[in-house]
Amino acid sequence: MDDNGDSGWIKGLPAGWIDGHLAFGRLRGLLLERHDGCDPAPWHDPVNADFWGPHFGQSPEEYTLAEKFSERLISAFQRALLAGRLRASLFKSGEFRELPRSAFGGKSVLRNALFIGPFDLDPLWPDDWQAWSGAGWAIPQSDFDGWLQSGEATSIEGLPISDLPDTASEPQAITQRLPSTGAHVPLSEAVTWIAFGQALDADRFLRAIHWHRLCNGDLQAAMRMVENAAAQLLKAGADQHVTFIGRHVESYSDKGTRTEVIDALALRDYQQIMIDGHDHLYFGHGLKRQYRATNDTHLQASERRDLYMNVAVDRAALMAHFQPKASIAVAHPAQTDDGPIVWDDFGSESLPELQRLSELASRDEWWTWPEAIAWIGSRDTNNIATLRYWAREWFGRGGGDRDPTIILGAQAFMATQFCKSGRDAEAELLNAIQCGHVGTSGRLRKGAVATDLQPSIWRGGTVVWHDGETVLVDAKQKLTAWAFDVAIRRKNLVEAFQPEGPGHVVAGGNVPANRKLNHDDIIGQAASMRAAQPGISKGSAAASIVADLPRNPKTGKPRDTRHIERMIAHLWEGGLSQSPR
Repeated sequence: MDDNGDSGWIKGLPAGWIDGHLAFGRLRGLLLERHDGCDPAPWHDPVNADFWGPHFGQSPEEYTLAEKFSERLISAFQRALLAGRLRASLFKSGEFRELPRSAFGGKSVLRNALFIGPFDLDPLWPDDWQAWSGAGWAIPQSDFDGWLQSGEATSIEGLPISDLPDTASEPQAITQRLPSTGAHVPLSEAVTWIAFGQALDADRFLRAIHWHRLCNGDLQAAMRMVENAAAQLLKAGADQHVTFIGRHVESYSDKGTRTEVIDALALRDYQQIMIDGHDHLYFGHGLKRQYRATNDTHLQASERRDLYMNVAVDRAALMAHFQPKASIAVAHPAQTDDGPIVWDDFGSESLPELQRLSELASRDEWWTWPEAIAWIGSRDTNNIATLRYWAREWFGRGGGDRDPTIILGAQAFMATQFCKSGRDAEAELLNAIQCGHVGTSGRLRKGAVATDLQPSIWRGGTVVWHDGETVLVDAKQKLTAWAFDVAIRRKNLVEAFQPEGPGHVVAGGNVPANRKLNHDDIIGQAASMRAAQPGISKGSAAASIVADLPRNPKTGKPRDTRHIERMIAHLWEGGLSQSPR
C-alpha cells in the first residue's frame, strides 16, 4: 500500500485518492482565501444566530458568515457529485465501493460526511450496503484536482440546486425485510417487523428515525406504531406464545450475566422497551426514549434499576404469530385495500394456469390449512388456485424470501381475506375436525410416515407454521408439538362446508361477481372520457370511474384507484391493456 498524504483519517487509503473530509477542508481554504466580502450563500439564512454565535464563542455576524460558507461548500460538493463531475467511493478494509448519486441527495447526510468524515447510508437500502454505512469515503485525486482548477468548485452559478435528478432507483429501497435467520432475532427486529414489515436492528432503526424513513417522515405516527407493535409482542410473550431471552442485570453497568429465557410472568411487568440503538426491556410500559423531534428526546424514568439487556425472541414463534398485513401489501402489489387477491390481478396470460390449478384443487385428496380456510370463507376452488399460483409464481417475481414458512404464513393471511372473519372460519374448521366430520393427516414426529389423525388429538390444540409445515400444537403451550405436516381431507371438507348460493361455485366457476370488475366496460368508459376531454389525466379518469363503481362488498371501501389506473394505462401510453400487477 502506497503512503498517501491525502488519506486523512482513513487508514490505508492508497495513493491517488483524497479523503472526502480533507477535500472539504481544501475547498474551504480556497474559498476563504478568495472571499471578497460578498455573501457566499445569499439563499441561506441561518437561524438563531443571536443564540448560537455566543454559544460557540462567536458574534452573531461571525456565526452567520461561517454558516453561509458551510452552506456554500456543501452545495458546491452536492452539485459536483450529483452531476458526476466528482466520483466518490466508500473505503473499508482495503476495498472500494462506488457511491451512487442518490447518496448525495440529502444535504444533512452530506454535511455530516464532509464535516466529520464517515458516510452514513440510507437504512432502507439493501442489506449488502449496510455493512458499509459509516465507512470513510474518498474522491479520486485527479477528479478533485481537475474540479478545483476548472473554477467550477468556487463558482456560485447554479447554486443551490433546485431540481434534484431522479435517483430513486439507485439503489432501490427495500419494501420488506424479514427478520434475520437463526433461532432468535433481536427485539428491535421483531418489533419493527410487526410495526412496519421492515425488520430493522437497533442501529438501523435509529438511523431510520433520523433519516425520517418511517411513516413518510411522520415521527409521531412511527412511534405510535412501534409502541403498539411492542405491546402486541410482549402480550404474546406473557401469554407464552413467543419465547423471549435476555440478560437480566441489576443496573445498566453490570456485566457478566448469562443469557437466559425470560420468565413469561416477568414480561407482564418489564414492558418498557428501548430498541433505538439497544435491545433492552425496563420495568414499566411504553417507550423508554420519547421523541418530540429527531434531535429532541428524553428518557422515561423506571421505578426499578434492573433491566433485561440484549433481548431477543424466538423467530419461529414470531413468524407464526405475526405476519403483518402491511408487509404483504407492500411486497406484493396485487394485494390492495380492495380486498383479497383475485384472478384479474394476475393478468389474462395467467388465466389458463389458474384454471388448471383450480381443477387440480377440486380433485386433490388433501388440502393445506390455508386452503381449507379459503374454502370455508368462499366455497370456491378458484381461491385455492390463487393461493397456489401466488406462492409458486407471483411471490418469486419480486425477489421475495423463499422461506417456505413465510410463504405458508402469508398464504394463511391471504386465506382469511376470503372470509368474513378468519377467526370464525378457523374455529369452524377446528370444531368440524374435533367432531369427526373432517379428516386430517399428519406425522406424529418429524420424519415419520404420515398417518390419519384421530379427532381426539385436536382437543385443546391449534396450528402454527414451522419449517414450512402446518404444525398442531398445544394451544396453551405452543412449544409442545402434537403433529407435524398437517393436511385436511378435501372430500370431507367440501361435504361439511357445501357451496351456498349463487355467489359461490366449486371447480371451474368464475370469480364471484361481486368481486370481479368488468374490464371492457371500464376501458370503454375511460376511452370515452379521453375522447371528450383530450387533456384529462389518467388519474382523474380513474377517480371518476371509481366514483361510479359500487363499493367493495367485503370491505365497504371504495375501489382502489391505482387498480383502475393500471387497467386503463394503455390508453395514455399507446399500446395493449396491461393487467394490474
